[in-house]
Amino acid sequence: MLEVIPLGIAAAITPGLIALQIIVVSGPKWGVRAAAVFVANALAFSIVAALLLLGLAQLPDAGSGQGSHSYPVIRIIAAVILFLIAIFFLIPHPQLLAKSKGMLQGVEGRAKPWEFAALAFYFSITDLSSFAVMAPAMHDITVSSADLIIQAVFVAIFFAFALMATWTPPAIRLLLGSRAEGVLSPIYSFVLNRQFQILAAMCAVFGIYLLITGLTA
Repeated sequence: MLEVIPLGIAAAITPGLIALQIIVVSGPKWGVRAAAVFVANALAFSIVAALLLLGLAQLPDAGSGQGSHSYPVIRIIAAVILFLIAIFFLIPHPQLLAKSKGMLQGVEGRAKPWEFAALAFYFSITDLSSFAVMAPAMHDITVSSADLIIQAVFVAIFFAFALMATWTPPAIRLLLGSRAEGVLSPIYSFVLNRQFQILAAMCAVFGIYLLITGLTA
């Protein structure tokens, strides 16, 4: 659990999804649209997780409960991918940032849940940084010697954290009601304007974490 939870938190750091869900819950009749965004996020992540679990279950260490050569290899590869993503987003990309902002601002005021769901699925399925941390997390689960039910519980725990980007804003709206705007509005502005820096920081921090745990395994 101590290895899966941090990686779940890392997977949740998806600025586009956070900003999109804040847009949704800040508008009228937000319940259905917020649910659509959450389901799209969960669907995209579930597809990738299922493919990872199927592939990792074929490794010789599956169900062994012991460390193997694949443990450090997977973590180091994931760390390298995160470092490359961090470098990419540290370089200014004004056109890419403008495109991302335009996609988010383009759905403001719209009422069709499928439009929000489609954008949420796009942000989720193209989120390489989340998938880079998902791979070692799923490997930690497949290598476990625990019963299949226990492994399923840990997958659910991972997803509970990985989907925070799309369930936290609705939860805040439910708890605070109309007062939620005062909390969510500054977060939206910060995430929208600094989304690439946020991604770079996440990738750098968790890249270091995976590299250290991979090299010391």
